[in-house]
Amino acid sequence: MAITDAKKVDYLWKKLGYGATKTDTNANKKAPNEAIASPLLLNGANTWNQASSIPTVLPGSSSGVVTVYPTSSPHETTADGTATANRTWKTGLIDWIPPEIGSTYQVKVYIHTASDAGNAAASGDQVFATGSGNNDEWFFDYQSGVLHFIGTNLPNGISFTGKSVYIAGGRYTGQKGLQNISGGGGSGLTFVGDDSAGIEIADGGSVYIQGGTGIATSTNSDGTVTITNTGATDTSSFTFVGDDSVGTTLNSGETLQLEGDNKITVVVEDDSAIGNSRVKFTTTTTFTQDSAPSGARDGDRWFDTDSGNEYVYVVEGSSAHWIETGTSGSTINVSQLDSVDSILFAVDDSGSTSAATSETLSILGDGRVSTDVGGDKEIRISTTAANVETGDSAPSNPRDGDLWYNSSNGNAYIYLEEGATAFWVQLDA
Repeated sequence: MAITDAKKVDYLWKKLGYGATKTDTNANKKAPNEAIASPLLLNGANTWNQASSIPTVLPGSSSGVVTVYPTSSPHETTADGTATANRTWKTGLIDWIPPEIGSTYQVKVYIHTASDAGNAAASGDQVFATGSGNNDEWFFDYQSGVLHFIGTNLPNGISFTGKSVYIAGGRYTGQKGLQNISGGGGSGLTFVGDDSAGIEIADGGSVYIQGGTGIATSTNSDGTVTITNTGATDTSSFTFVGDDSVGTTLNSGETLQLEGDNKITVVVEDDSAIGNSRVKFTTTTTFTQDSAPSGARDGDRWFDTDSGNEYVYVVEGSSAHWIETGTSGSTINVSQLDSVDSILFAVDDSGSTSAATSETLSILGDGRVSTDVGGDKEIRISTTAANVETGDSAPSNPRDGDLWYNSSNGNAYIYLEEGATAFWVQLDA
């Protein structure tokens, strides 16, 4: 006898209407009383971001992002005490891989003596999803890992006394979450001017990019990294250390620019092991909550939802602490430090200024000055508007974006910096 339409509707009602797993008939357990979650739509935190690494055929043993529970050692479930006796069995494990990935991921179900998984397949009773013809079908919820005997009857002729239900199949155990969402896990890298797909970096992880002889790397003022092939021959590809990407070709004289999103820091560092420099990409995490986060790492940020203040986590040797930053100018709050003797104003002839414990020093600029806290724990103060000068000769000590009106010939110029090269370019030339 087939599964009744009423039972199918009850399953859909509980799944769609309540995001719950059906563990009993509607008469015995109404939808609001179903306690095991089984959401239809996955939120970002549950997205299988390595799903493309799941093979279409269930592996013989655990490998990569798939954990296998073979027939030689299936997973033993526990009975759901809130449902009718022996009607529902819980694996206690989520993210079972469904047959839509491949038919071999259809779970196998055995009923056998409790605590004897090794003999479940050989000596136990295998029951099938379609039942034995006695209206004793079962349904397995792959999201929640719950087996429910959805037919009117339990498996025909099988006693459950002293026995358990065993499940053989595979689970996804790879990385989860949308890695490019602020405050979540890692992030993605974009290859500007290149057709590479990009790389995911786990939360707090790092990826290095290194090339062979003749590859030069530099960090740009906007936080991007430029890699240039300065040699006379083509470079076949870069090596992505800690990632299985194929790499990207860079021909002689070509330049590849790399940039991360707002959660990735980039730095060029020398590596004596390879006799060359390499680019390091590292993710940081932004927390949004009402108390200081635990497990923070150097450079992580925290937005305090109670006070509205923002902090950056600074690690200095064996000491670590949250330092408050500001929106209209940056603020150094030393209330969590043991002591702060002074703060040095670098690249300036000013002296130092003292800040005792529990005192706060604010550094503010006018309308043309902006401040931010960099990953090197420095407060960076920079002008946000260009200088405009008038004269018959080019101004001295110009900066990128400055403007000059040449009073001798009536032409206007803008000062541009491109790597190690800088020059005045005539406007409207």
